[in-house]
Amino acid sequence: MNVSTSAWLRLNRSLSLAASWADSTFSEARDQLQSSFRRVVASPRTKESLEIEDLTERVATRLAETSTALARRLRRDRRILSITLEQVWGDAFQAYDAVAYASYELGASWAEGHQSPARPLVWSTLLDLHSRACLVASEIAALHRTGFPAGATARWRSLHELAVIALVLQGADEEITERYRDREAIEHHVDAW
Repeated sequence: MNVSTSAWLRLNRSLSLAASWADSTFSEARDQLQSSFRRVVASPRTKESLEIEDLTERVATRLAETSTALARRLRRDRRILSITLEQVWGDAFQAYDAVAYASYELGASWAEGHQSPARPLVWSTLLDLHSRACLVASEIAALHRTGFPAGATARWRSLHELAVIALVLQGADEEITERYRDREAIEHHVDAW
């Protein structure tokens, strides 16, 4: 189907309107979507734009009618997947949890045992990296248990990156650690924008 630019613009506008109404109910969103279509007069209506409007209205109406049953089925499917994954990979999950918790405990005892380190900036940076690594390890476990192995693999790469940074900083002086922390601060600032 060859859709005109104005039809795509209308579709994008309707999708953004629907996304902005995510807090409202499906029926409210459908009603608002339908009324917004009536107000759009940017260009003459083409066959393609009318088809998109009709399709959008049918999808919104169907979602409003079936949302409760759909949510129930999705919850059931997630439970079944979780049970199946636990049956197949339960021992591996348990071993992973044990190793992740042991890492957490080692880091905690390491932090308590070294109250006055020789290189305080390096020390605090390594503790920060360890706590971030514990968080990432928990995310990996959650992603595996809920059936998202590709997401878990991506977090594994993040965990590996944290380990490499910690290894480098462990043998580094305060200047290199300070540069790393400055780069992190800049990166966080950029991410905030």
